[in-house]
Amino acid sequence: MSNALITRRRLMTALAGSSAALMLGACTTPAFANPTNIGFDLWSGVQGATFGSAVDKTVGSRRITGPHTWTHPITGEAMVIYIRENRERNGVRVQYFTMRPDGTALAHVFDPACLTPCV
Repeated sequence: MSNALITRRRLMTALAGSSAALMLGACTTPAFANPTNIGFDLWSGVQGATFGSAVDKTVGSRRITGPHTWTHPITGEAMVIYIRENRERNGVRVQYFTMRPDGTALAHVFDPACLTPCV
């Protein structure tokens, strides 16, 4: 038997096995249907915290503070942000985060180190 025939047989066996598993209900939810969401309280390090609650937490080299009112330099939109500072070998890196308009996740809105809005 050639290597191509063996590879083709393995592919067909794998496809048949996954089809059988789907028909039997072993995989009822696609992997992409439930994305990983860590939640604001886990991100901030404060148990039970929600977006808008006061946070001033330092863990290791990271510090998260907020909420702060900040005006976007390009759009001029005033938004509520949380500031994350991370001490690195070459200084302190500062990043600004806010909640997405649909409320599903935090969004990185500005990184003063590169002076670039994250739109």
